[in-house]
Amino acid sequence: MAFRKIIKTGDPDDIRTGFAGAVWDIVKMSSLIGAFVAFFSGMVLKGKLLMLAAESWTSILLVLLVLFLALFLSLGAVLLQLPGLIHRKREHQEAQNLSDTRLILWVFSTFAVSWFSTFFFSVTSDITAEAMRGFGMGEYLYDFPAALIFFYVAGPAIVVNVAFGSWIRGNIRRLLPEV
Repeated sequence: MAFRKIIKTGDPDDIRTGFAGAVWDIVKMSSLIGAFVAFFSGMVLKGKLLMLAAESWTSILLVLLVLFLALFLSLGAVLLQLPGLIHRKREHQEAQNLSDTRLILWVFSTFAVSWFSTFFFSVTSDITAEAMRGFGMGEYLYDFPAALIFFYVAGPAIVVNVAFGSWIRGNIRRLLPEV
């Protein structure tokens, strides 16, 4: 009983239901898809380009082509959800003040921020480990690559994504208060 008093049931600020919940779900999904593709693209790019640098330009271009193809396919998967969301918006009178452009911008900007932040941290993780050798931590990070991935790639990327996601969520709450 005391637990129910601590946690409010029926929070008016909750955006998990209705049209606002559908917008939030697509925004979260675009962030997850962007981070997932960027992490593996960054790790592959870092490893394969260093390995193939001595071989030929053709192999390097092939790796880059595959990575850009993965980027555009994942972006396409995110953007394919938008027509259904825009159609669903027409069913809600309260959501008519929200422009389709703003809806598309929320989804695309979340994907872009998630992709670029995760890609940056995954590609530059070795540079960070080299820079940390002077502080006595570089060897530890090379001995345990999972620690490097967690503390430098996943940690900062999560912080960036949560900060941007909370800003987007605030906009959804402000523009779709009772939808």
